Amino acid sequence: MNPFEKYRSFILEDNFKINTSFNYIDIVNFTKIISLEEKEAIIEKDGKLIKIKGNNMRVARMLEDELLLIGEVKKVILGSD
Repeated sequence: MNPFEKYRSFILEDNFKINTSFNYIDIVNFTKIISLEEKEAIIEKDGKLIKIKGNNMRVARMLEDELLLIGEVKKVILGSD
C-alpha cells in the first residue's frame, strides 16, 4: 500500500463501526435508520439490524453515514433479540 492509499483509507473511513459508552453511541457507515425513539433506535447495516436500547436517547449528530446518539445506553443488540 502506497502512502497515499494509507492516508486515503484513514480519511475516507468505510468500515462499519460502533463506538459506545454509558452515555453515547456512535455508529459509522450504516445503511439505513429504521427508527429513532427515546428508548430504542433501530439501524440497518446491509440487511442486518442493530437495536440500541436505553433512556432519554437523542440525536447529537447525524450525517449521511454517521449517527451519534447521547443518553443512557443500556443495551446494544446485533441481530434479533
